Order: sequence, then structure tokens, then C-alpha cells
Amino acid sequence: MGQHKSRSSGSALSQLKTSTRFTEEEIQEYYELFKYEYPTGKIAVEDFKRIYRKSYVIGDPSSFAEHAFRWLDANGDGTIDFYEYLSAMSVTLRGTLEEKLEAAFNMYDQDKDGAISKQEMHKLFTAISEMFGQRKMEEKLLGGETLDQYVDHMFAHLDQNHDGQITLDEFIEGFKNDESIKALSQI
Repeated sequence: MGQHKSRSSGSALSQLKTSTRFTEEEIQEYYELFKYEYPTGKIAVEDFKRIYRKSYVIGDPSSFAEHAFRWLDANGDGTIDFYEYLSAMSVTLRGTLEEKLEAAFNMYDQDKDGAISKQEMHKLFTAISEMFGQRKMEEKLLGGETLDQYVDHMFAHLDQNHDGQITLDEFIEGFKNDESIKALSQI
């Protein structure tokens, strides 16, 4: 995708056009920016944490950044390459509600077993709370509830069959049908 137009870079561009909602021109622009910021073509977890620290200066976004990094690192190699980066940007910027909710579900499902446990939900909300600052999170975003109370409330609402885990279908349905949960997804 750089100056050398090989068959593989052409097929990479074609694959990105097919798998994202970006035009060829947009892909090229994102690629140039990505290569400028990350000349190695990879983002390491520490680089990713630095990105979050620039945006969230009051709290500590490190733990949340690690959760997001694991989600973005689709092939599990410990780095985010351009394909992984652009795929996530496509969902984030132009994805449908269902695609965004599936991405959120995958961030919660840390052990990748296809279900969210209460412990996984608590870990992610703790990371979000650290990112925003615990007091601000409880006062502004959780309606005065403590983090534990909110996670209990949210988990009980989403776990429709009460089996102690939340499936992707339960997660999507719960978010679509509950205004208070939808509001939290706007964080």
C-alpha cells in the first residue's frame, strides 16, 4: 500500500475495501497517517496506552486501554497492524448499531468463550471507572449507584435467562431495549 504497488498490496487494498466501509481514497489517507505515526506498521500496547493517556488526563486509562488493545489485536500477536486498526475504525465510525454492540461484547468477553461473566463485566467497568475517575463515574454516569450496584443491576437485566452469563444475543437485545443501558454505551 505504499509506493511499491505489488500484487499483495493491491489485494490488501481490495480486501480492506471489501471488509470496511471506507473508500480507496480514505484507506490511502488512513494508511499514510498510520505509517507516519507508526513507521514500523505496528502499534504496541505501550504506544496504545499513551494514546489513551493523552485523551483521559484526569483518570488512569491504562487498564481500559489494555482491554481495547486485546479487542483490536484480532490475530493475538501482541500488536495492532493497519488492517486491525482500520477494521476497528470502520466499526467505530460507520458500523451499524449491531456491529458496534458486537464489538463491545467482544471487549467484555475477555476469555473469548462467547459469553460475558459478571467478573468480566466488573473488570471492564472498573477499567472504565479508573479511566474517568471513580467519583465522576459514580456521580455522573451511574446515577449515584456504586460500581458494584450498577454492575449487579446491568448484569441482572442483560442475563435474560438467568444462567449466570450473557450471550451476544442477550447483550444486543438488552442494549437495544433499555434506555439507561443505551445511555451508558455512549461513553
